Amino acid sequence: MLICSNTIPYAVATTSAVEMNLSPDKSGAINQTFVGESEIFQLNSKQKLNKSFYRSRLPHLVPTGGTFFITCRLKGAIPMNLMRQLRNAKRTEQERIGNSKRTKAEQQRLIKHQEIKFFQRMDAVMDCASGDGCVLGDPTVAGILFKYLLNLDGNGFSIVAFCIMPNHLHLLLSLGTQLYDKSGRLKSTELTEKEYKPLHEIMKGIKGGSARQINLYLGRTGPLWQKDSYDRLIRDERSLQNSLGYILNNPVKAGIVENSSDYEFTYVAPNR
Repeated sequence: MLICSNTIPYAVATTSAVEMNLSPDKSGAINQTFVGESEIFQLNSKQKLNKSFYRSRLPHLVPTGGTFFITCRLKGAIPMNLMRQLRNAKRTEQERIGNSKRTKAEQQRLIKHQEIKFFQRMDAVMDCASGDGCVLGDPTVAGILFKYLLNLDGNGFSIVAFCIMPNHLHLLLSLGTQLYDKSGRLKSTELTEKEYKPLHEIMKGIKGGSARQINLYLGRTGPLWQKDSYDRLIRDERSLQNSLGYILNNPVKAGIVENSSDYEFTYVAPNR
């Protein structure tokens, strides 16, 4: 069942592939990467606000006020040995591409395609998993996360959609609301830079707060979420609709329900 609340504004990032120094593949999917939660750097930009560059396991560019498709997995959702195999296979293929005689643009396109394949393999593994890493399969636990996300909506970000799976979360959100004041007027560059919460801070808050509530219910302590989250910048309406479709179809693809509208823990903002 899809549950909607009041209309929620969102923003689609319009930064070009040239500015980001990336080359899109034929499908238009170009910046699939991991969100890191450690080192932060500021890069020069022709835009009024700088883009932030994060590095954890992989580097990541996050334009200010962008819209993002994010996948967070629970700790233990994928066995460490299997995750190591997936990463090694991706690294080997990307090294092969990097050592080829293709042009730099073609290498970038193929490497980004490998990122997409890596995500698809990882998501397929999670859809088939069971056991201790699937506590979100408990309807009460999923309900705690569902309510927590809706309560946070509007606090530095706008939720476009999300889907809570047994061992992971797909989340489509926009940081564009931070660029405007309460009256809907665009903030000054100085005020935005002073008050802006970047994506890594937003995700840290979502993971930390939800972990506390869920662990309290389960009567346990310790990490709930895997540190790294898979992230893709939404560049246009087509990318937005593709990500939304992926979120809605995940419970169907995983064999949990036959129709996406039957899944209890999917949310879509009414303006979508």
